[in-house]
Amino acid sequence: MTASEQGRGVLRGGAAGSLPGLARRAGDGPPAGRLRAAISGIVGDPLLRNAYALMINAGVSGALGLLYWVLAARLYDAEEGGRAMAVIGAMRLLASLTSLGFSGTLTRFIADTGRATGRFIAGVYLLASGAALVLTAGFLLTLPHWGPNYRDLSGLGPGLLFCVAVVSWVVFTLQDVALTGLRKATWVPVKNIAYAVVKIILLVALAKALPSAGIAVSWVLPVVIGILPVDLLIFGRLVPEHRRRTAGRRPPSIRTLGRFLAGDYLGSMFIQAITFLLPVIVGALVEARQFNYYYSVTMIGGLLETLAMTMAASLTVEGAFNRAALAANGRRALSRSLLSLSPVVFGAIVLAPWVMALFSPGHAEHATTLLRFVVLATLPRAVVEIHLGVLRAMNRARALVVVQGAMCAGVFAGTFVLLPRLGITGVGLALFLAQLGVALAVLPSLVRVLWTREGTESGGSSRMMVPVTTISERVTRLGTRMLAVMPHPDRVKGWLLPILSAQGLAIYLIALLAPPGELAGVDVERMNGLGLISVLPPTAFAGLALLIVTFFVTLAQRRYRPVLLLAQLLAITFCLHGAGALVAEEPRFPTAWLHVGFAEYIARTGGTLPGLDARFSWPGFFALFAFVGGAAGMEDFRGLVNWTPLVSNVCYLVPLLLILRRMRADRRAKWLAALLFVTLQWIGQDYFSPQGTTYLMYLLLIAIVVTWFGRERDRPAGEPRGLLSRLAGYLDEAEPGELPAKQADPITRIALYGVLLLLGAAAAATHQITPFMMAASTLGLVMLRRCGVATLPWLIGGFAVGWLSYFATPYWYGHIGDLFGGIGSLLSNLTANTTGRMEAATGDPLHPYVLQLRLGFAVVLVLLAGVGLARRVRRMVMDRVALVLTVTPLSAMALQSYGGEMGLRVYLFMLPGACILAAYAFFPEPPGSLRGMRQVIGKPSRLELLRARLALPLAVVTTLALCGGFFVARYGNEQFERITTGEALALEYIYARDRPSARVLVLAPSDAEPGTVSSDLMASMVPWREKHVERVEWVSTPPPTDPEDIGQVITALRSLGPGSFLLTTRAQETLLEVTDPAGQGIEDGWGARLRRALGASPDLVTLYANEDAAVYALRQPPPGSVPPPPDLTSTPPNGTPWTPLGIAAYVLYVGSLIGFELLGLRGRHASPWRRRLLRTAICAAVVAAAVVVERFVSLGL
Repeated sequence: MTASEQGRGVLRGGAAGSLPGLARRAGDGPPAGRLRAAISGIVGDPLLRNAYALMINAGVSGALGLLYWVLAARLYDAEEGGRAMAVIGAMRLLASLTSLGFSGTLTRFIADTGRATGRFIAGVYLLASGAALVLTAGFLLTLPHWGPNYRDLSGLGPGLLFCVAVVSWVVFTLQDVALTGLRKATWVPVKNIAYAVVKIILLVALAKALPSAGIAVSWVLPVVIGILPVDLLIFGRLVPEHRRRTAGRRPPSIRTLGRFLAGDYLGSMFIQAITFLLPVIVGALVEARQFNYYYSVTMIGGLLETLAMTMAASLTVEGAFNRAALAANGRRALSRSLLSLSPVVFGAIVLAPWVMALFSPGHAEHATTLLRFVVLATLPRAVVEIHLGVLRAMNRARALVVVQGAMCAGVFAGTFVLLPRLGITGVGLALFLAQLGVALAVLPSLVRVLWTREGTESGGSSRMMVPVTTISERVTRLGTRMLAVMPHPDRVKGWLLPILSAQGLAIYLIALLAPPGELAGVDVERMNGLGLISVLPPTAFAGLALLIVTFFVTLAQRRYRPVLLLAQLLAITFCLHGAGALVAEEPRFPTAWLHVGFAEYIARTGGTLPGLDARFSWPGFFALFAFVGGAAGMEDFRGLVNWTPLVSNVCYLVPLLLILRRMRADRRAKWLAALLFVTLQWIGQDYFSPQGTTYLMYLLLIAIVVTWFGRERDRPAGEPRGLLSRLAGYLDEAEPGELPAKQADPITRIALYGVLLLLGAAAAATHQITPFMMAASTLGLVMLRRCGVATLPWLIGGFAVGWLSYFATPYWYGHIGDLFGGIGSLLSNLTANTTGRMEAATGDPLHPYVLQLRLGFAVVLVLLAGVGLARRVRRMVMDRVALVLTVTPLSAMALQSYGGEMGLRVYLFMLPGACILAAYAFFPEPPGSLRGMRQVIGKPSRLELLRARLALPLAVVTTLALCGGFFVARYGNEQFERITTGEALALEYIYARDRPSARVLVLAPSDAEPGTVSSDLMASMVPWREKHVERVEWVSTPPPTDPEDIGQVITALRSLGPGSFLLTTRAQETLLEVTDPAGQGIEDGWGARLRRALGASPDLVTLYANEDAAVYALRQPPPGSVPPPPDLTSTPPNGTPWTPLGIAAYVLYVGSLIGFELLGLRGRHASPWRRRLLRTAICAAVVAAAVVVERFVSLGL
């Protein structure tokens, strides 16, 4: 692969990458030149110039309008503001029933009016104004029937002023249409932005002078004043210019105008009913405060709908001027419209709570979901508007009525059904469903027009002629014409796939964040033993499935789109690993709270507590976040902890993609491997923990090794070979599964080597297992000639052993048997992680399926990896890196059970390599292989053709199944792993009363006898030790099988002495009910019965209680004072007679190996100093190892 090929994207490889049509188009200049060319193209293109001018108008005016209503909400009373909004809504409705009814006619026929342009525009003004006066008079005469929000309009004076306001708004609105039809839409933003600025100034100025009428006056007065100068511009300058350009055109007849106006007016009334009548009806059905919330959302929704309609308006104008280019302009208008709207819609969905909070806290509480539905509805609305623009350009008035009438009927029917049930949120849902249904209905017709020649060549009033042929002939003819018209079929996919991806993510977000219902929302209280999947709405799975399918469609394209693939991969990662944070009140996993407490102690005292917990012997992670929290002034880590799993998985993808870039594989296999890594990473070690951080270090180390110190060139012929060299030689006969290491100068390689050492040293000071995994993996890569720094595994192993021996002495002092007792017990260590855990689960009958599915995930991964390895070996490709990364972590199973979690850690560390091999099960062909090329240049066999065609569908089905199972495997414990705010508040109560010390009793299975206590809290789900870890002692006592038999619990609490608390939490009770870890026969409802018994006990007093937790104490505590906290800072003896010699030998060993490697990196392989340093390192290693053994024997026994 050439350097230019390597620089084209995140990942390369695959024969498809070399197919025709993938080269970059010529003429790409510097960025500044391309920007100037793009701007020139927009300015010179009337379609884009007018459309973007209208979009700028909608965006800036909408932002200023949003500012206007934010200020109105803050400066004026909520009820007064609601009535003012109702009056303004009525004014806009009455004006729009007339002015916007003529807008389609004005837009469509200005191009054809020629010398009669001025009379045509003035006539539309007069007709619309007259109709508006008639409608306004009818509204004022029936005013008592419209509700109390419009009582300020009663009387002759207010009525006349209201009529003037309506007529002025009619002319003001038609001026925008006239400017657009004259191809001078660039004046529209100038006019409307000036109006918005003046309107805001008046709003602020009148807040004190007219507190009840300031909103209405500030809205109307600038309109009345501003219409005169704009009309002088239109009739004095623009109309004469237009007459000269279109002097040869024949004005349309009255009959043509009448027929079009009848259809377009009726259709426009349907649309305006949605925009203006619907708020009036909602205002009559809900109270003023709720209508205030609703109307604020309609302001934002109206802005986005205007963005959707701008391109359609420009398309109608250009279609009237140039009918031959209608199809091409329509395609461009549709793509630009969706591309412009998608990021705005996605941003509005994500930021909805904060946007609504700009108005008031009440808006954020009651209107957030409504806003999400309203903004999401603008995407299908954009499709409908482009279709309407095409129909107007083709004079299809009857179709205009049908489409717009169907949409109106759907919105109003849905509103009347959903508003009583869901409140104002139901209006937004009705709007989304109606517009989506109409968009899907008109899409086939729109495609036929925009991608066939008939749509561009038909006459002004003609219909598309459909020949009477068979269905197969029509499909074939349509496909041929589409290919003929579309020289670049990827253009449609170019904008469609990002749109579909954004919609999939938006659907997923709305499904999880909406209020609980049948199709959306998550009610965590209804969760069963399967965890989160039992309450996820079906729309969430639909959105995720759409994301996954678009990912594979993008991957299957001939055009390589790494940026889009990366965005889709990140979106899928967000959906899978961010689900817990989206639905959780507080951070998940009690252990994460414990780690926060360790960091809080180090930040507060600057020291550690080796006598409290073994993890203080590896304080790197806690010290890092203590420093970060202190430097950033963070007092509450909960927000960071809640989103850490998602952030961790996104960070893991960076080194993983670097590793995948060095694989000789089809690009589909590389991206599939990354996706499998995301979907199979279910074990939950990515939370706020040392393991999650050091796993990132592990991946970074492997990525640097594979990229810059990876595959070595073949050894010269005749070079002496040992056993390992001969084995590597046999492997060299096969095609390598990796690309050669990237070339770098000596200084760069030395700097990267330093980074590798820093990663190894940091991991040794942070976690017990990760540095040994680093050493094992790099040693395997060195042995198979895929790591060019042979000293790296010995140095990292030395770091790990040195830290364990000299800095982690409190961990193993006096009980060395616990550290090494599990060595060689492979079967028992594995059993502790699989069958032992499944046999212990006897509570909820559904929960064992969670554990079985997790084991099934591991089996599927191993099977797919085995199939992938076999398929690559059959093609004479040997993937040494993937094989080493998969196999070497298994060696850790022979060391110890690691508290029953070693199997999980082995799965975690073998995941990157196994996912690479699993992807080869679907796409095993290396780029440029003869077998792969035979499908292009030769006749493939039927079996090869079948495999090639089934590979991608099988990958899609497998990924969809794994993603569905992911929610069970990852979130299957969500019933008891999620922490609520009520539980956190109960702990805050205890922390506020823990001086000078406190003891907290938790009901959890342990080795203690009933009535006694134990420090074993392994079976606890209490979010403990977040604060004051040195003052609060946590102990457990076995829970009673009969929740009403609490005598032993009270005895255990009494044994703790004064200053003791009994804590019960929802999570702990649910854990006992669902899993019953001790097999006591604890039944459903045990926790509620226990709380009732504790609350009714005469020996206990309830200090604090809420729905999720309760704190109790003895009514008559034991005599005496509260004891001081124990001294946990003391450390055991750390020295032996040989320790100084061992430290000196250790330093000499590390220094010698580093010097040896630095000479090699500088190219001085034959230097005699290099051989001397190697001998010194070997001798120092022997002495240092002997002292380590001496220390273990002297201090550990």
